[in-house]
Amino acid sequence: MFGYIQVFKDELKFREYSLYRYHYCELCRHMGRYSNVSRIFLSYDITFFLMLGDPVSPSKCDCQKCLFTNCQVKKTDGIYDYFAALSIALIYHKLNNDVIDGEFLKSVPRFMVKFAYKAVKKRYPNIALFIERGLQELVSNEKSQNSDFSSMAALFSKTISDACATFFSLFSDGEIRLKIIESVACSVYLLDIVDDVDKDYKEKNYNPLNILANGKAGITEISDCISKINEKLTQATSLTMLLPYSDCLPIIQNILSLGIPDKLGSIKSKYSL
Repeated sequence: MFGYIQVFKDELKFREYSLYRYHYCELCRHMGRYSNVSRIFLSYDITFFLMLGDPVSPSKCDCQKCLFTNCQVKKTDGIYDYFAALSIALIYHKLNNDVIDGEFLKSVPRFMVKFAYKAVKKRYPNIALFIERGLQELVSNEKSQNSDFSSMAALFSKTISDACATFFSLFSDGEIRLKIIESVACSVYLLDIVDDVDKDYKEKNYNPLNILANGKAGITEISDCISKINEKLTQATSLTMLLPYSDCLPIIQNILSLGIPDKLGSIKSKYSL
C-alpha cells in the first residue's frame, strides 16, 4: 500500500512494540513462501489489517532483523498466509500500474513478482478477483479524470474490504472489523493524494484534488480532504471500542489515534495548516 499506517512508538509499551514487529516479521516470512522479491516492498500497512484478525500472540516476542536466507517460515499459519497473499496481490498491481504510467524500471520487479501473484490467484482466487476488479474500476475513473476524491477513496477502500471479506466472515463481529478496514483504507487513499499534490501537479499525474481545483489544489481542497481523513479516523477509532480485548487491540488503537494522525500532521505542515 502506501506506508501511512504506522504506530506512535513513544506511546507503546515495550512488549506491544515487540509484538507489532513480530507480526510484521511473520507476515514477511510467509510472503517468502511465494516470493523473496515481494518482501522488499512489504509495508506495515498490511500488518495493521493482519492484527485486526487477532493473530495468536507468542509467549515471547524476540524478532530480530536477519538475512532473507535465515528468515524462512517453519510452519504455515493460515492468517499470515492469507495476508501475505493479499500483500503480494497489492504489490503486483501497484508495480503493474507504475509500469503502465511509464515507470519502466518497475517492469523487472513486476516480472519477478508475477510468478508469486499467479500462485496467489490459484490459492486465493477471491483476493485476486476483488483486487483486480476494484483496481480496474479505479483506473477507469482516473482515466475519466474523476474529481470526486471521496468517491475515489470509497472505491479503493471497498476493494481492500472486499479482498478481506472472506477471512473476516469467520468472525462474529466481522462486519465491525471490515468497517474499520474500510475507514482506514479510505484514510490512506486520501492521505496519499494530499501528500502528493505538488508531485502530481509537477509530473502531471492524476490527482482528484488538482482536477477539482482545475490546476494545483489550494488550501480549500486540501482542507476538505483532511476533514474527511479526520472523520474516517474518528469513525475507525470509535469502532474499535466494540471489539473484544486482545493483545493487538492497544496497538491498533495507538495507530488510529496517534500513529496515522502524526503522519497527517507532518503532511499538514507542508501546507502550513
